[in-house]
Amino acid sequence: MEDNLFHDDGSLACLGITKNDRDKKFTCKEEQQSNLVNKVFWVLDYYAGVQTKYGERYIFKIKYNLDDDESEARKVWTGSNIRTQSI
Repeated sequence: MEDNLFHDDGSLACLGITKNDRDKKFTCKEEQQSNLVNKVFWVLDYYAGVQTKYGERYIFKIKYNLDDDESEARKVWTGSNIRTQSI
């Protein structure tokens, strides 16, 4: 007999929902870069090349402790224009 059981791993992909790269936003509180100085934090996700009125930026989703609840996640914008350099 064939095993047709559905295994939900908790991901959006599991439900057939794709990530919307057009919106490029995180729905969490914002943290200033200056608050990250000399602190340990985890980068959970990011978007590169987000166009803002200040130019092209990165936005990061972080947690100070990896095991913290999702409500403790914060978003951080880069404070300067992105400069790419070939090595």
